[in-house]
Amino acid sequence: MILGVAFTRRLSLLTNADNGRWNQLSHGTKALIQNCDIGRFQQPFERAMLESQRAFFPCFLARSPWREFLRETEETALTPASWACVLRSKLCDWLVDIPVLLEEITGILRSGNYGMKLKRLVQRAMVIHDQIDGWYLAEVVPAVPAPLRPSAEYSQPLMGVLDCVTNSTLITLEDAISTSVSLFSESDGFHKSIDFSITISKRQQTISNALKYVRGYSLVAAKPLEFGLQQLRSLRAD
Repeated sequence: MILGVAFTRRLSLLTNADNGRWNQLSHGTKALIQNCDIGRFQQPFERAMLESQRAFFPCFLARSPWREFLRETEETALTPASWACVLRSKLCDWLVDIPVLLEEITGILRSGNYGMKLKRLVQRAMVIHDQIDGWYLAEVVPAVPAPLRPSAEYSQPLMGVLDCVTNSTLITLEDAISTSVSLFSESDGFHKSIDFSITISKRQQTISNALKYVRGYSLVAAKPLEFGLQQLRSLRAD
């Protein structure tokens, strides 16, 4: 019942331009889910709602017992499911760890105390970046027919959302990596700066096309996407 109320309230804001109210609702829904008995999310409605919100509540979902629960019940949650839902679930597996990682990097950059901790965090960010980028090229890009990709036509809205969120996530990681590496010397094992500018420019075009497609398909689908992109932008190191 409580989750049903949260779901109804979220729907009521789908066409509301007030991001402040969206942020409040997001925190409220997070608290409701976090304080529920984890076992209830084995039920179809509750699990569907949890899956739809995984990208919004990464922090507590990255910890026990939520991480173990999501991993152990993944097959059940995705059966039956479209390929887009499978891809979304995989992306969320990375998204639960990224905010904390980026917040740590940003905190060190702002403090000015660069050292081994920052180096380790950047190396971890590089690993996650390469994993997501490899997965994106192997699994997401082929799902969009090549002749249609320039105009960002997708088989379903969720594929457009995935294209948008994945590229936004990669840009956020690339920004943190390039900013951090520029502060290291050769003695730190980084022999030259990393320039993602061309890649980021291409990603931004993909994001623009994908967002335009989702907006054109449904404002209801576009609203949470825009809110999620705003959250990702807030994590950038600049």
